[in-house]
Amino acid sequence: MIKNIHMRIFTVSVALLLILTAVLPFMDIGKSAGPADSPWPMYGADCRHSKLSPYSTAANNGTLLWTFDIDQSTTPSGAVIDSNGVIYVSDIVKGLYAINPNGSLKWRSDFDDGPGNPALSPDAKTLYIDCWDGDLYALDAATGQIKWNYSTESHIDCAPSVWSDGTIYFVSGDGKLYALNPDGELKWSFDTGTPLYRSSPAISDDGTVLFVGTNKMYAVSPDGNEKWSLNISTEGINKDISIGPDGTIYFGYLGELSVSGFIPGRLYAIDPNGSVKWTFSEDDAFGEPAIGPDGTVYITSHKGLYAISPDGDKKWLFEVQGSPPISPSLAIDKDGIIYYGASGLEPTVYSVNPDGSLRWQFKTPKRTENQFISPISIGETGSVSFGISGDGSVIYVIGNEASNGTAVDQGTTTYQILLYSLVLSGLVLVILATIWHRRRKSASEDTALEQEKKQT
Repeated sequence: MIKNIHMRIFTVSVALLLILTAVLPFMDIGKSAGPADSPWPMYGADCRHSKLSPYSTAANNGTLLWTFDIDQSTTPSGAVIDSNGVIYVSDIVKGLYAINPNGSLKWRSDFDDGPGNPALSPDAKTLYIDCWDGDLYALDAATGQIKWNYSTESHIDCAPSVWSDGTIYFVSGDGKLYALNPDGELKWSFDTGTPLYRSSPAISDDGTVLFVGTNKMYAVSPDGNEKWSLNISTEGINKDISIGPDGTIYFGYLGELSVSGFIPGRLYAIDPNGSVKWTFSEDDAFGEPAIGPDGTVYITSHKGLYAISPDGDKKWLFEVQGSPPISPSLAIDKDGIIYYGASGLEPTVYSVNPDGSLRWQFKTPKRTENQFISPISIGETGSVSFGISGDGSVIYVIGNEASNGTAVDQGTTTYQILLYSLVLSGLVLVILATIWHRRRKSASEDTALEQEKKQT
C-alpha cells in the first residue's frame, strides 16, 4: 500500500513537470492584462499619462522605416498602437486611420466634424475617439465600423482615457466629466459648471480621476464624487497633466500677462491630497510633463528639454537652438531614453540619454513656416511614431531597419519569473519525491532482508 502511494506521488510530480514544460512555449508571458496589452493604448501611453513605454528602444538607431501621407494640413493626433503593431491616428479634420505595421492603410473612417485623439479598450477590440461634434464614438478596431456613440451638449476637445475595467473617461465643453461603461451607457457625470476644453483626464493608481477646469484642478473619485479641488489660474496652464508613481500630480504653466506684468512659466508638483508640493521656474514657458522610470520629470520649454528630480531640483537642460514652440512631443522608453520632438522650421526628433546627452536626431524635411510635431508614441519593436503638419501631413515611423516588424528582447517579465518559478518548483518536487521513493524502497528492501535472515 505504502509503495503504491510513493509511486503515485512520483508519477504526479513527473506529470506536473512535463505539463509545465510543454505549455511554456505557448503561453503569452510577455504581456500583462488590461490596457498594457497594447504598447501605446491611449494619449500619454497609460492612464497616468506618464508617456512611459514598457518597451526598450535601445536598438532604435533613428532609421526612417516608412511614412504615411495624410491629405490634411493640420497636425495629426498622437498615435495609439495595438499589440499587432497597428497604428491608429486621426487627421483632426475628418479622417481616422488604421495603418498596418508596414505602413499600408488598413482602413479609414470619416467623420463629419473633427475626430480627435483615439484610445483603445483594454482588450484592444474597440477604439474610442472624441469628436468636435460633441460625440464620443466607439469603433470596431478591426474594421473601423461604428459600434455606438454617446452625445454630450457641447464640443469634445480632449483625448479619452480608459481605465483597466473598461470605463471610459472624458470631458466636454458642457462642463462635465463623463464616465461611460464599455457598452456606451452613462455610468455617471460630474458637473463643474464651467466649460471644459483640452484637458484629457489622467487617472491615478487608486482610480482617482484628475483634470483641469476653469481656474481649478479637480480630483474625482471612481464613483463620481469630488475628492478635492485646487484653485489655480488656468489662463496659462497647459491642461494635460501627468501623475508620478508616488501619486504626485505634475502640470506645466506657460506663463501669462497680468496687471503686475508677465508671470513666468513653471512646473507644478501637487500632492495626492491637493496641496502644492513644489514649483520649478527658470524664466521660461513650460509644456506637458512626462515621467521617467526613476521618477524624473521631463518637460518641454522654449529652451529645450528639462529634467527635474522628484523633489523639484533641476538635473539638466537639453538646449535646442531657435526657441522652438512648446511641444507635447515627449515619450520615454523603459530604460529612460527620452524622445523629444522640437517643432519649428525644421522639425526634429531628438533621442536623448537619461543623463541629457544626445543619442541621435532625426530631421524632417525643412518647411517654409513653423510646423508642429504631434505627440510621440513607442511601439513594441522599439519604433517611434509621430506626425508632422504641413501641406499634406505625414506620419513618420523611425527605428532599426534590421528589427522592422520584429519584437526585440524586452527582458524578463513578472509572468516569466512566476512561470519559471513554477517549473523550478515542479523540478524540486520531482527530485524530493525521487529521493523519498528511493529511501523508502531501500528501507523496504532492508526490512525484507532482515525478515529473510530471521526465517533462515
